[in-house]
Amino acid sequence: MENFFRLSHIEFVFDMFRSAFGGIEWFVVAYLFCIAVFFIIGRQSLNLAFVYPDAFMAVTIFNPFVIVPLSEVIGLTTRMRRLFWLLPVNLVLSYAFTGICMTPPRKSYLSVPPKTTHVQEAYNILHRSMAAGCCVLFIALFGSSALPHLHVPQNLCKADDTVVQISELIEEDAAANGLFKKALYANENLLELRQYNPSILGMLRRSDMTEWSLNDRSQENIDRIIRSYHQPHILALVSRFGIRIDEAAFIETTQRCRIDYIIQEKEMELGDYYVSTGYELIGEIGEFEIYHRTTADE
Repeated sequence: MENFFRLSHIEFVFDMFRSAFGGIEWFVVAYLFCIAVFFIIGRQSLNLAFVYPDAFMAVTIFNPFVIVPLSEVIGLTTRMRRLFWLLPVNLVLSYAFTGICMTPPRKSYLSVPPKTTHVQEAYNILHRSMAAGCCVLFIALFGSSALPHLHVPQNLCKADDTVVQISELIEEDAAANGLFKKALYANENLLELRQYNPSILGMLRRSDMTEWSLNDRSQENIDRIIRSYHQPHILALVSRFGIRIDEAAFIETTQRCRIDYIIQEKEMELGDYYVSTGYELIGEIGEFEIYHRTTADE
């Protein structure tokens, strides 16, 4: 029993409390004050929503003589501060601040009571403005600024460096030449390009890159695919399978789809084919060659 009622349990829970709410202690004080006000007001809705749940947590998960021995058994000791995140501090303060700002005053700020609805409305606006100003002042005085810790993410999707460099090259080239940022590529790794830079459109879908198969590579079957006018499959013949289809058919399809950029693996050695169909090499990044449509063929 002595081991159960130890003062060290209280000290431990208090340390966890400070770890969870370090730097925003005044917000917690305001939160407890609001809970007390809700209880004094005695509204059943407020008690059910805020007071009673906090009272239940106080005698269970925030009771040092219960939670500390239990946490030692289940291995929660090092993470106990997360329990304090269950307290709806922000929700209660938001509710209280909104109530303060939106509740109309019962009495006039002036000694003479208002005689018209216009004057009463002006009083209401004045009250709400002053209440909102007090709330903002409280937040500014006792809150902590997030600006020193604010950093604009440069690579939010954690894309591969190759994808980032290809994106930057196409962005720079498109701005300089006024080209449409739509690219033909069939490498699955480049699917990240859509996530990293949605402004660069991809011609082939994931299914065209992975699911569509070409078991029959006879000239008859290739001609059948070209005659089908299925544009993704026609372009996949070249980009994915490295088949040098009739140049006129490739040019017609790329112009119809407005493909101004091609990203191709070097090992497929299609550079001369792309040049002869109206494209120009603008850079090599990693295992890829990047081509853009020449101005003369736009």
